[in-house]
Amino acid sequence: MKPSQDGMAPLAALTPGEQDAVRPQARIATVLRLSALALGAGLMMWLLSSVVLLLFFAVLLATTLRGASQALASRLRVPVNLVVGVIAFLLLLLVAGFWLIVGPSLAQQGSDLIEKLRGEGSQLVAEYGRTGWGKEVVQHLQQGAPAAEVAAPAMHVLSLTLDTVAGLVLLVITALYLALSPDLYIDGFIRLMPISRRAQVRSVMHVSGRTLQRWLMGQLVDMAAVGVLTGIGLGILGVPSPLALAALAGILTFIPYFGAVLAGIPAVLVALSQGPKLALWTLGVFVLTHLIEGYVISPLVQKRMVELPPAITVLSMTAAGALFGPLGIVLGTPLAAAGIVLVREFYVADMLGDDEMRCSS
Repeated sequence: MKPSQDGMAPLAALTPGEQDAVRPQARIATVLRLSALALGAGLMMWLLSSVVLLLFFAVLLATTLRGASQALASRLRVPVNLVVGVIAFLLLLLVAGFWLIVGPSLAQQGSDLIEKLRGEGSQLVAEYGRTGWGKEVVQHLQQGAPAAEVAAPAMHVLSLTLDTVAGLVLLVITALYLALSPDLYIDGFIRLMPISRRAQVRSVMHVSGRTLQRWLMGQLVDMAAVGVLTGIGLGILGVPSPLALAALAGILTFIPYFGAVLAGIPAVLVALSQGPKLALWTLGVFVLTHLIEGYVISPLVQKRMVELPPAITVLSMTAAGALFGPLGIVLGTPLAAAGIVLVREFYVADMLGDDEMRCSS
C-alpha cells in the first residue's frame, strides 16, 4: 500500500474500520493547516495593513468595472477589454467635466463651509466660555504652543495629503490593470493552491467577486440617492453651501450607519448659524433622507445586491477600524461580505459537511 504525501495511506485503499480511524486524524490535520493559514494571513494583513487594504479596494473597484463591462460587452458583442477602456475613459471625462462645471462652486461652498464652522466655534467659545468647564477648555486651547509643535502637525497634514493623492493614483492604476486582465492574476494565485483545491478556490473567487460587485453597486445607488435628496432638501430650506453638504453626505454614505451621523454634524452646525429653527429643519432633512434610503431605496436595491445583517455590519466596521484604522472602517463591510463567502465555503461546507451552503460559481 503506497502512502500518501502526508505519510498516511489513501482512504480508498483502507478497510472501513481503518478509514474510520484515519478520518479524525485527517480532519485534525486539515483544521491545523487551515488555522495556520488563517493565522499567517491575519498576521500579514496586520503588518501590511495599508498595502493589503489598498489592494482589496482595487479588487473591489476592478470587479465592479469588469462586471459592468462584461454585461455591456455581451449585449454589444464587442471585446470586454474595449468596453473596460471606454468605461474608464468616460468615467475620467465625467470626473473632469464635473470638476470643471461644478468644481469651482463646490470648492467655494467648501471654503464657505469651513469658514462657517470656524465661526460657529468662535460663537460657542463666546457663549460657553464664561462657564466653569468652558473656561478650562478655552484656557487649554489658548495656552499656545512653540512654533515647532505647531509646525509638526502642519507637516503631518501635508504629508498625509500627499500620501492620499499617491494612494488614489496607485489605486486607480491597480484597479484598471486588474479589470483588464483578471484571469492573469487569478490563475497566478490559484497555482499557489493544492491541485485538488484549485477548482474550488476558483469557484470561491468568482463568487466573492460577484458579491463585492453587487455590494459596491448597491452602495453607489445609495450614495447617489442620499446626495440628491439631501441637496434638494437643503436647497429648499436655504441652508448655506447645500452642494458641498450634499456631496459630503453622499460620499459618507459609503460608510454604513456611521456615515449618516458624520455627514449630519457639519450641516446642523452650519444651519445653527442661521438659527436653531433652521438647524432642527436641517436635522429633519437628514433623518427623513436616511429613512427613505433605509426603508424604501435600500430594500429595493438589496433585492438584487447584497444584504448584510446590521449587527455584522457594525461589528465588522468596529473590528476593522480597531485593527486597521480609518480605512478599515471604510472597508469593514465589504471585507465582511467577502469573509462570509469564505467561511460558508471552507468551514461550513467543508469542515461541517453542510453542502447546502456550498458556493455555486
